[in-house]
Amino acid sequence: MAPCVTVLMSVHNSERYLAEAIGSIVRQTFTDFEFLIVNDGSTDGTLRIVEACPDPRIRLIHNGCNLGLAASLNRGFAQSAGRYIVRMDADDIALPDRLEKQVAFMEREMHIGVCGSWYEMFGDRSRVVKTRAGHADIRDTLFFRNCIAHSTVCMRRKSFENCAGPYNEAYLYAQDYELWCRTVDTLTFAGVQEVLLRYRVHGLQAGTCRIRQQDAFADRVRRHNLLGIGLRLSPDEEGMYFDMTGERFAPVNGKEVRAAAALLEKIYRAGRDGHGSMFRNMLRSYMKPLPARSIELKSASPALFAVFARWGLLPTAGSKLRYVRECCKNLAGV
Repeated sequence: MAPCVTVLMSVHNSERYLAEAIGSIVRQTFTDFEFLIVNDGSTDGTLRIVEACPDPRIRLIHNGCNLGLAASLNRGFAQSAGRYIVRMDADDIALPDRLEKQVAFMEREMHIGVCGSWYEMFGDRSRVVKTRAGHADIRDTLFFRNCIAHSTVCMRRKSFENCAGPYNEAYLYAQDYELWCRTVDTLTFAGVQEVLLRYRVHGLQAGTCRIRQQDAFADRVRRHNLLGIGLRLSPDEEGMYFDMTGERFAPVNGKEVRAAAALLEKIYRAGRDGHGSMFRNMLRSYMKPLPARSIELKSASPALFAVFARWGLLPTAGSKLRYVRECCKNLAGV
């Protein structure tokens, strides 16, 4: 009889933390699962660690060479037998009741196609990440950035039966972000509001070693999201927007402050009919530093005052007065 869950993990030279990750799965309180591990051309002790685990629920697939994460996950997805696909990475730790709680959630909420969960970062950084709970907020946030940790996900397999892949193998990195954005308008997403995974942060993981490439692929997804609301930005606008979403934007003159404010308003006008309050809140978070930067660069102006006031970035009488005073100084040439 087919198992309820397929836990899907791709491994490539993962020997350092792999035994701990495998152990966290085989010791789950929920036991009706198969553990599908794709060995993606490892050349270290990864294979030896997997083969040393006697648990009969482990199934091993070998790639003849290193195919990459997206292709390896697609191979595993095609051979999975469970009603649910649970993702797991070789350096993370699933809490003992992770499967039990995610399966119970998916069985209770039959309309949900994908659910993630809160997770605890440990290692080089330490904090609890509380991800979005409802579909609308997840959809709005995905427009700007990936808000679903890949290794927290439980997917309903039948939801992806007509989805080519489901991972797009052209995305060597950010393939999960591309998948969520591609399916968020046809599937319902949710987040379990509880920590179910410990997410290890270390210098060897792909997101750390290849941050520039990952950003470039994520920017491709963001470009597609913009096209989805009818916006084709100029190269300069794209560069500014990608810098803002990547938290790299630091305007050096008043012209850049004005251009950033105008761009964020342009995106809001294009997308507001199809998105909710979280969409506006995310745009506001990118605009929030601009009033102070405008004053610092001595570029405060009545036009920018109107923009910032409309976005609630000059919320008090005192903040409005300070900004007006800077406008007067600039107009007087002081």
